[in-house]
Amino acid sequence: MKYGIIDLGSNTIRLVIFKVENDLLSKPVNVKRTTQAISYVENGILTPSGIKAVTFAVRELMLIARAFDVDELCIFATASLRNIQNSKEAKAQIEKNLNIKIDLLSGNEEAIFGFNGVKRGVVLPKIGISVDIGGGSTEITYFANGVPINDISLPFGSLSMYLKHIKNIVPSAKEHERMREDIQNALAGVDFLQNLTVDNLIGIGGTSRSILKIYEAQNHLEESMFELIIPTTEITRTSMMVEGKKSAGVKLLLTAVPDRITTALPGAIIMDEICRNVKAKNFILSRYGVREGYLYSRILKQD
Repeated sequence: MKYGIIDLGSNTIRLVIFKVENDLLSKPVNVKRTTQAISYVENGILTPSGIKAVTFAVRELMLIARAFDVDELCIFATASLRNIQNSKEAKAQIEKNLNIKIDLLSGNEEAIFGFNGVKRGVVLPKIGISVDIGGGSTEITYFANGVPINDISLPFGSLSMYLKHIKNIVPSAKEHERMREDIQNALAGVDFLQNLTVDNLIGIGGTSRSILKIYEAQNHLEESMFELIIPTTEITRTSMMVEGKKSAGVKLLLTAVPDRITTALPGAIIMDEICRNVKAKNFILSRYGVREGYLYSRILKQD
């Protein structure tokens, strides 16, 4: 069976086609469009131009999915449609334009689907947290003995943080400081993170992949297809890149993550603050995340 899943995010919209045969999962097609839907939000409202841009990108990905003869095509949206004031109206208009239903995930669902993907993608430590930093939201799940205990969806991500604070590509020292203040204030309001200490943090999604790519570029390593554990001090190192080191920083970003040149550093700063908050020592990248969790939980009904 072939399943097409379109993930309508705040920064990118991605189509992944999953092929499931004899309990083995492969991803023969993985394409994205960088729409930056959140940049079309004005005063909390997704504008008609934003609805048009999202519709265009999703329609193109739907055509690709159908060209590959998927047996089932699903579309889900996260903070891109969840964290706007006209969520219901925008969703209805896009559904009407495309003649297909969109599954709008709650923050809790996004966190749980992400964890359900993680537990199939890495060997879980006894306790830890998983973190998925998207363009417009950040999901954090605390787990123990393979079971999610607490989760939270915070209403900011790498792109929204960039749009709020940064004027150029690399943040100034003042912009950097203000981002950290925003993140620290938000984390201080999450009860289950207070006094929580874990050694291992598992990263999900594009920001986490960017962190790993930057690490590999800094250390002149080949891209690894296997589970890789790096010390969280490397995330701190990346997150401290500010305007005083602009030339070297921009060059590194262009080399490692050209498609995330504006969002990689805000994402790394968010991740660094979460690592500091729980005193994590190790960062583990999960190759599976919310899309895989959605496939198993929502479509295949396998929790």
